Order: sequence, then C-alpha cells, then structure tokens
Amino acid sequence: NLKGDHRCVKMLRSFDYRGHICLVFELLGPNLYEILRANAFKPFSVTEIRALSYQVLEALCHAHAKGVVHTDVKPENVLFQEQLHKRRTSPILSKGGRL
Repeated sequence: NLKGDHRCVKMLRSFDYRGHICLVFELLGPNLYEILRANAFKPFSVTEIRALSYQVLEALCHAHAKGVVHTDVKPENVLFQEQLHKRRTSPILSKGGRL
C-alpha cells in the first residue's frame, strides 16, 4: 500500500467496466516528456538530473519495499506536481506496475 507517500501518485478508486479493470488516479501536472518537449529537448543541468534521479529512485525503492513492481518506467510516467512560487516542479512516479 503506497497510500500517503508524496512520491507516488494516489489511486483514488478502481472499478470493473465490461470486464476491464479501470483505475482512477489523481490529476497531476505535466510529465517529464512534456517538459522536455516544451523546452525543445534542451538538457537539464547535472544538478537537476541528480535531483530528479534521486526522487525517481526514492519512489521506486519505496514502491519495491511495499511489494509493488513498476513495469513501465519512462518519461511519460514521471509526473510533476505543480508547486506555487517555484520554477521547477516535484516529480511523482505514476504507477504503471503490478500490485
């Protein structure tokens, strides 16, 4: 259970629709790919890469410790949470994994 962790997107509910399991997650800001595209794919600084990598790895370690395996780590699944008065945003890892 990853409830309450600030580095993992919150699942709000799940339901069955015509034999398909549907998951509803909180709405967050842009993903890493969208941010890269909006900045013409200009590279981040080494400091920004370190900070982002640390936060993503922290989320993956937390999920792994809780028995969750993320099976789809990619820029589109690194979501950012908007924070007031900050130029950069804080990444949140979306759960594209197995529970």
